[in-house]
Amino acid sequence: MPLFSILQGNSYDAIFSYTKNLEINIHSLEHFDEELQEKIVIEIKCPYFREYDYIPPEYMAQIQMQMEVTDSKACDFICYFHKNKTVKIWRVFRSKVYWRWMSELLNKFVNCVKHVS
Repeated sequence: MPLFSILQGNSYDAIFSYTKNLEINIHSLEHFDEELQEKIVIEIKCPYFREYDYIPPEYMAQIQMQMEVTDSKACDFICYFHKNKTVKIWRVFRSKVYWRWMSELLNKFVNCVKHVS
């Protein structure tokens, strides 16, 4: 379930509106969340043909990795959908369980690559 959805004219307007309301520096793609008292990561996607009501697994992996690397507790995942010009925003929290599972997969992948080269 999205954190909230808004209707805007285009993806630039939607992202500008989001960043203006939260006083975010768009160049850093992070901001300080007053409620969490933490900086959080922002991930923006603008799929042209697809619209979804969930975060696809490939994006969840990217989001969790970004939070792990930046030591952030949350990420706002923003999607602008071209077809109906809507924006959906999900708040995703860092998951140690997800990261443990992902770390095991990454280690297996690295080991496979080492054996091939």
